[in-house]
Amino acid sequence: DYEAALRALSSAEQALRKEQRAVARPLLAQAHSLAAKAQERLRRFPEALEEARRALELDPSQSTARLARAMAMQQTGLAKDAEVELRDLHRRNPQDSEVCVLLGYLQLCLGNSSATTTLQDAVAQTSSRALRKSLAGMAKIYLALALDSQELGDSQVRAEQLVREGLGLHRNLQHVWRAQEKLLPQQQPPYTAAVQQL
Repeated sequence: DYEAALRALSSAEQALRKEQRAVARPLLAQAHSLAAKAQERLRRFPEALEEARRALELDPSQSTARLARAMAMQQTGLAKDAEVELRDLHRRNPQDSEVCVLLGYLQLCLGNSSATTTLQDAVAQTSSRALRKSLAGMAKIYLALALDSQELGDSQVRAEQLVREGLGLHRNLQHVWRAQEKLLPQQQPPYTAAVQQL
């Protein structure tokens, strides 16, 4: 429950602000980072951006805040800035599967031809590690959409296989996919509306 998390983080923030020891600063930055992530998940993008700003003022290395900021920027029409942020996060930590998946997602939304390569890396990363199944499912579905937009014979078969595998890993997307699947024949690649729903 993101609302409950925000209430707890607010209480922690108030307590940390009263604390004068050096240990309070990184904890306060972490609290703001987590609040930024929760606000982004609740689709409160201005609040997410503000929490991320506060976290990064205290500790510029807070990757959680940078990731929440990138996703909020993407949702508020600052997709190019979000891509720069995600590329930098990916460059600093190429093994961060979540960043790789989200960078590929953003590239797919932008119609960027590098989306396929990024998402292939994301699928390889999420398949080779014991990570959240839902992240692996998202990577496979986004790669399927990227391959489908290429409209090559072999990639169509691979795209269908990836969708089935991805949906098997991410049950919440199964419901959304069923609704989008009916609309896909009416859309043109890169299927931005479908990708954003997923």
